[in-house]
Amino acid sequence: GVIRQGQVVVRQGDALSGELPPKQSIDLFVSETLGAGLLDEKGPQIFSRFAPCIKEKEGSTIPHRTMLSTAFIPLNQVISREADGTFTAKYPFVLNSNGVALPVIPNEEWTPLEGGKEFPLTDIPKRLEGVIDFPPGSTAADLNGHYGLAVCAEFILDRDKREVASRYDTFITSPMLLGPGVFMVPDELKNANPSALGIRFSFVPGGNSQKESKAEIVRKE
Repeated sequence: GVIRQGQVVVRQGDALSGELPPKQSIDLFVSETLGAGLLDEKGPQIFSRFAPCIKEKEGSTIPHRTMLSTAFIPLNQVISREADGTFTAKYPFVLNSNGVALPVIPNEEWTPLEGGKEFPLTDIPKRLEGVIDFPPGSTAADLNGHYGLAVCAEFILDRDKREVASRYDTFITSPMLLGPGVFMVPDELKNANPSALGIRFSFVPGGNSQKESKAEIVRKE
């Protein structure tokens, strides 16, 4: 239809501290401030702050909801151990928009977090944590100094899931490494049975990927 004069109001300010509009007054809330894996940008906090202002039934957001996944990311190109003890490249690498070489991880190697639950952008958990298994066939020695754990977000743009923005922007070009980035295996775990070990992770959506997240090799309880 036709946008009438006065129908659209534009305000400029800090979305984390500025004055909020009245409750239940927003028809459509749009935000781009969402880092890959929901890290390093304050999108989750912004959506949470404005949630009471969005109309409960007819109001909506863009993006509408998200699903988070995690994968083991090789940090160099020599990470596949052959039978003769040599290492060869396992994944193709591409340059992302920042000029950083990143591996293209197959879809089946990404593990959905929280059982694949889709979170509304207005109701993202304050912290996500858990323990995941080693990659099949891997040992602690294989991971040591070669891998990190990354998270990425698949954004569903509308209520009906007709539009999805995920693969290019997060799975390939911008997976976010948790904690210091690289696994350094404690000496006491280097020769442990891989089935007894796991990767413990925790992170704060909207938080700093290095300071407010962790990924470490641990013995499973």
